[in-house]
Amino acid sequence: MIADLEAQVRTAYGKGAARRLRAQGKVPAVLYGRGCEPRPLTIDSRQLGRLLLRSTRVVNVNYPDESGPVKRQALIKEVQYDPIRVDDILHLDLHEIAAGQRIDVTVPVRTTGQPAGLVEGGVFARELRKITVRCLPQEIPQEFLVDVAPLQIGESIFVRDLPLPQGVEVVTDGHLLVAHVMTPRGGLDAEDEETTAEAAEVEGSAADIEVIAKGKEEKAEDS
Repeated sequence: MIADLEAQVRTAYGKGAARRLRAQGKVPAVLYGRGCEPRPLTIDSRQLGRLLLRSTRVVNVNYPDESGPVKRQALIKEVQYDPIRVDDILHLDLHEIAAGQRIDVTVPVRTTGQPAGLVEGGVFARELRKITVRCLPQEIPQEFLVDVAPLQIGESIFVRDLPLPQGVEVVTDGHLLVAHVMTPRGGLDAEDEETTAEAAEVEGSAADIEVIAKGKEEKAEDS
């Protein structure tokens, strides 16, 4: 089910207006439509924050205009955060999606488990943290979770090895390396092996959503 995001049409622009909105708990936003001018909006920061905590990617944007209530399905394309107060949202970009339109989105790749090859002195390396997929908005995966526990020294996992949900197509090159266990040059001593194993266990614990990207305050305030 696609979540609703309530909005109001924004009529004030510039740095001063943006600061006043944020002081009132609002976030300046822009909805980019198909074949029409961008629509400046304001959104409640608490509602937006709750949606982002759930890794929401697609929303129904509801706002009133001169012709009456408007409902637009849109992709959350970019979120800009304050570089100092990192939890404060400065600006939001939304891109309208046509009904039934398959879209390209970036999805994080996370690893779990401790590779078996670490016991024999191997070195675990994670090469890819996100991939691009194409699918309908309601089919967007939140993440790809890769079990690296079976990996022995010299074994690898590629993009083509990732299990795909029904209706999801990978856009990223399938030959790209996701993770592997290498033989170290010169070998490892016991302390290094323990450190490598611990690092592999926690690798990828934080999801990285590209469409939720930290931006610069200057761009947000000028919108």
